[in-house]
Amino acid sequence: MCELAENDHGGTVLKGVPLTDILPRSGCCVQPHRHLCPDCDVAIAWYGAVFGLEPLKPVIHVKRQHFPDAPIFQFFDSALQEFKMAWVAPKTTTTTTEHAVGLEIFEFIDPRHTKPDGPEFDYSRGGFFHVAMTVTDPAGLCEAVVKAGGRKLGEPVSMIKGHMCAYCQDPWGNTIELLTASFAEMVSNGAGED
Repeated sequence: MCELAENDHGGTVLKGVPLTDILPRSGCCVQPHRHLCPDCDVAIAWYGAVFGLEPLKPVIHVKRQHFPDAPIFQFFDSALQEFKMAWVAPKTTTTTTEHAVGLEIFEFIDPRHTKPDGPEFDYSRGGFFHVAMTVTDPAGLCEAVVKAGGRKLGEPVSMIKGHMCAYCQDPWGNTIELLTASFAEMVSNGAGED
């Protein structure tokens, strides 16, 4: 039986079990972030033009009447009748690895995609509120997002060890954090410390 304990930073860890003993066997890896939009093809073009992401395979178009046993219909209620889905990831010259990160883009057709009520950027709502990407020029890419129909959320800021960070949104209201450091680098170099 595992026991939980508090670490030095106020987080919870498994007592007496190093993470290196857990993660390699768990098969844990970061999965693609899901983005919802009213037009899958437009979103693919937008993420390609702004971030250089490319489709990994053709867009799929699924109707419950043709594929009633599709896994997605086992997870969602009977109201979902039709959707499109695409997978996009950074252009690479090598084979995609099992730990590569990309985006799954969903276009719900029946029922139609609706924009949520409330503020454009509501960090207090439950669930994920943004996805982070490591880039070389957060400020410049944030401006490219704005020119392509997205929105800048505040000004870029300086982070630890001289790294930069900017927040923006795609045209569909999905929030994106742009960092010059990887997530692991930010955390290991003191992110969140006073």
